[in-house]
Amino acid sequence: MWTNIPLILYLPRSTESMANVISAYGKGIIITGDAKLSGILQGRILADAWNANNDDMAVGAIEALQKYGFNKYDKSKYIPFIGVDGSPKAKELIDQGIMTGIATEDVRTQTNAIYSVELNLVSGNVPLSNTNYKFDETGITIKTLPSEYIK
Repeated sequence: MWTNIPLILYLPRSTESMANVISAYGKGIIITGDAKLSGILQGRILADAWNANNDDMAVGAIEALQKYGFNKYDKSKYIPFIGVDGSPKAKELIDQGIMTGIATEDVRTQTNAIYSVELNLVSGNVPLSNTNYKFDETGITIKTLPSEYIK
């Protein structure tokens, strides 16, 4: 089922055994602070796009990629990279054309939803009474849409 999919790990440091396991997979890449192990990256970028759990991880991975000439000035060596948070550093990289974009949570909307539901519950009302919010298909989650920052 899951074949021919790159496995990319960004780690502050790694071990030889982990490098062997990832290398055996054939499409495994380790990006690490260890120069010997990060050498596995050279010439083996197999991903069409990358996503990180937060902007700090995205920035760190991009800095590691740049050591090998990616996401610099050669557009043929550009990999779209998306982060999450909206940090000033990530926005700077987006403005420079180094990073593709970020998704940021709408904290105001989330806070308003939590506050409205809590007021309803404390008042003995149905959770979504007199709000514009709706539960998703689970019946227990209110989803809010993230905003984006792209160039």
